[in-house]
Amino acid sequence: SDVGGMKTLQRRWTTFLKAQLVCEDRASGQRFNVLTDVFTVQHQPGDPSSTHFYGIFTS
Repeated sequence: SDVGGMKTLQRRWTTFLKAQLVCEDRASGQRFNVLTDVFTVQHQPGDPSSTHFYGIFTS
């Protein structure tokens, strides 16, 4: 019965791209391939091109 949230992208062209990101410690060879959190920082307010994405990975 969950109808979801606001439909901000309704009637707009959207796309979805899925990619694998391999994060590995070269010294030990251990891979961190489980993304647990993501946050963004916009270094210059109002300038989307200044946005950086940071992720926390575990194994």
